[in-house]
Amino acid sequence: MAREPWAWWRSLGSPATVCAPMVDQSERAFRLLVRRHGCDLCYTPMLHADLVVRDAAYRRDHVPDDACAEDRPLIAQLGGGDPATLAAAAREIAARGGCDAIDVNM
Repeated sequence: MAREPWAWWRSLGSPATVCAPMVDQSERAFRLLVRRHGCDLCYTPMLHADLVVRDAAYRRDHVPDDACAEDRPLIAQLGGGDPATLAAAAREIAARGGCDAIDVNM
């Protein structure tokens, strides 16, 4: 964690406009569109912790990777009910290198 509270926000470029996460609507194509129209920071759709952990096809199709520099900064939204599964899913998401933070919804 940053010693100075705003250091992390500044490391993202101090985004002034944020596209809030929308269920099944915040995929990469949509995020790139809103970025083109001035949005500074976007969220992924809700990622299901159980599926992130146990389903390689789900990870491939839904967890952002580092292949799209235009889609940054990006916050991954992660949902689940089991703390251990959420932690494992967060590690999987972080390992792919495609987001700048993880928003955990329990």
